[in-house]
Amino acid sequence: QAIDFYNVSNSTISWNFIYGHYTQYLGAGVHLFHSKNITITRNTIQDNYFGVDCSFSSYTTIYANNIESCENIAIFFSNSSWCIISSNILSSFIDGVGFTFHSNYNSVFLNDIHASLRNNVYIASSFFNTVTQNNMEKKRDSASFFNSMFNRWDANFWGAPRLFPKPIVGHYYINSTIGIPWFQFDWHPAQEPYDIPGMT
Repeated sequence: QAIDFYNVSNSTISWNFIYGHYTQYLGAGVHLFHSKNITITRNTIQDNYFGVDCSFSSYTTIYANNIESCENIAIFFSNSSWCIISSNILSSFIDGVGFTFHSNYNSVFLNDIHASLRNNVYIASSFFNTVTQNNMEKKRDSASFFNSMFNRWDANFWGAPRLFPKPIVGHYYINSTIGIPWFQFDWHPAQEPYDIPGMT
């Protein structure tokens, strides 16, 4: 059964197996709405439309979960800030971790993110987020951003050793049809994958 929190504070969701929710609120395995200080840990979330969907829910911690086979996004944030995403295994989805609509000051670190159809991480209209020390699949569009500034990418493993900084390609849209290509960089890409604590 899916887990839905509305206006909940200071709670933990742990040790659940959540499977096959495609219709309930677009099929989020865990859905947070206007909630605060929620910890999501040690869950297995499979075959949902979204793995975890956080809307207007800040100070969320998502730690050491196995999230796989999502029809859309493994972990999605909208208007949610000061969240921590760490030590998760994310596999088989369209996008891995997505931030939209002023989801600011979030930290994504020490996750294993692979088998995405599109982006491992994307940031849209969000600012001051950090993406560090993650294992990410080697692909052309492994990360992207849109209308976002002051985000930091650092020390991620991009699927293979790199001699040079990893460029992250994004766009700034002047209007609904005209976008200017823009670049951010992971200046210190890792040369080997990390041992992710949540994987052991």
